[in-house]
Amino acid sequence: MNTGFYKDLDTNFEQACYLCENEFSHEELLELLKNGNIPQKQIAALKFDYVNSENDARALVSVLTGCDGKIREAAALKIFQIISSDLESRKLFCKMPPKIFADATIDINANICRLVVDSLFRLRSGTFENAEHCLSINHFIEKS
Repeated sequence: MNTGFYKDLDTNFEQACYLCENEFSHEELLELLKNGNIPQKQIAALKFDYVNSENDARALVSVLTGCDGKIREAAALKIFQIISSDLESRKLFCKMPPKIFADATIDINANICRLVVDSLFRLRSGTFENAEHCLSINHFIEKS
């Protein structure tokens, strides 16, 4: 897995244009999010339109921590957008490990913190199971 950028600025620019201008299937975006380099993961997260399985939700949540800030911020934004617009996806995100959300609330990038907290607020305002998940996250935050 290549975790960095391309070899030179021209290649970076050309690849970024290619990624932005072209359409990718949901499966291709999922693969880029899991195995791409920094620009590929960032664009894949931003182009993700929906989450229809735990695997999709896990792919987005897994890059909230331990990745480049551009990837983390793109994933946090997309999670917020999906949770805000799709009630069914909330259930999928509630199945994700609470520790990842807890860690993302204390990210060095304030935009990521804000988006994750806003996402958790939307999760909390849903079903009882959502509220229970948020309590689990709160437990991890208090231990930190």
